Amino acid sequence: IAEQSGLPAFQVGKILVDFETSSLLRWAWTFKEIRIEKPVINADLDADESLNLARLLAAINKDQEKESDGKLPRLLVHKFAIVDGTFKFTDHTLQPAARTQVNPVNFEIADVSTLPDHRGEHLLSAKLPDGGQLQWQGKLSLSPIQSGGSISLKDARLATPWQFVRDHLTIAEPKGSFHFGVHYQFSYSGGALKFEADELAFGLKDLLIAQEKEKGGAVLAKLGTIAFEGGSFNLAKRSLAFKDIRVADGALNVVLDEDSVPDWAKLVRSNPVPGKGAGKETPAPKEAERVKTAPWEISLPKVSVGPLALSLTDYSRAKPLLMTAAKTEITLAASASVGDPLQALVENGTVKLTDIRVTPVEEKDTPVTVESAEVTGLGVNLQEKTIRIGLARLTGGRMSARRGTDGELHLVTMLAPRKVETLK
Repeated sequence: IAEQSGLPAFQVGKILVDFETSSLLRWAWTFKEIRIEKPVINADLDADESLNLARLLAAINKDQEKESDGKLPRLLVHKFAIVDGTFKFTDHTLQPAARTQVNPVNFEIADVSTLPDHRGEHLLSAKLPDGGQLQWQGKLSLSPIQSGGSISLKDARLATPWQFVRDHLTIAEPKGSFHFGVHYQFSYSGGALKFEADELAFGLKDLLIAQEKEKGGAVLAKLGTIAFEGGSFNLAKRSLAFKDIRVADGALNVVLDEDSVPDWAKLVRSNPVPGKGAGKETPAPKEAERVKTAPWEISLPKVSVGPLALSLTDYSRAKPLLMTAAKTEITLAASASVGDPLQALVENGTVKLTDIRVTPVEEKDTPVTVESAEVTGLGVNLQEKTIRIGLARLTGGRMSARRGTDGELHLVTMLAPRKVETLK
């Protein structure tokens, strides 16, 4: 199947259809097996953001609208299989065009049916570029529309999704892999959508983020583990929770420019696609037109960060400073109610930094060292606009001070801001 341009959108190596005469007794189209071998789907997004598959489907639906009564045909397929399939996607809105391919795609379902309350076991597996593995296993009913099962994605490479957003980011191709897993229940009936999920997990492994070579190629983050585990999601209750969040084993580097803006805040380009305008802005709804909805409730009872090495280079000082902590550890519990107004709460927070050093970038001597700095009993309440600290403690270290020929102390000039704002 191809468009007038000749670009093939869909092609098949072999199709096997085994029709059963029992269709006459069931008053439903019944197939013992439908098997599609080596199908290839070419999804092509042109420079005007028009997808070839959408154009073809629109043409097909237009021809069928006059004959359709809006009901699903009575259908029963005992076995449906896709063997050694290939999915290709090309995005011409990017320069150069981004391309990805998923192969092989193997999909097998049993007892798929549009008959009322007829559910079958389904299995879908696909190998992604760079070795990732996608699998879905569960049940599906088309009448009523219901599905339940599990989805897992393992060892997928960050480089694959990055190529589709690279024009929007100022980072080089990231290194590392990610995984995802969830058990879910889904249904749609009478215009109401229900979706619940548990055992929700997401993680990154061996992550490396660096600036583009044109911007120096400095490493921003090198993390061994980022893990979100024990998650749950409920669309009706508007709730999301993760029992455990961990970030560990690596280093974070932050650079503040002369205006104290961190380099992390500049990772998204202000004008990602050269030659294209920002487009028409959607006007904000008037206060009377806003529909009030229940807030989203987010619960994160256990968040732990570290051990991580931390580096902060501050060019907003009169003398640029390099501040490092060989070991950073943070633990806290957090919750939020995302609505109007936004409410957020941090409880039982602990922050500990070990082997802290403060050194002017252009100097070799380190005038300030601290063995450890620790804050316990940290609490933040956004609604009340309060920050609470149970205990703050500094342990060990050294500080050296010297007076210059101009009479000024070295430490004072070192910490002074580069730009001094004049109050009017």
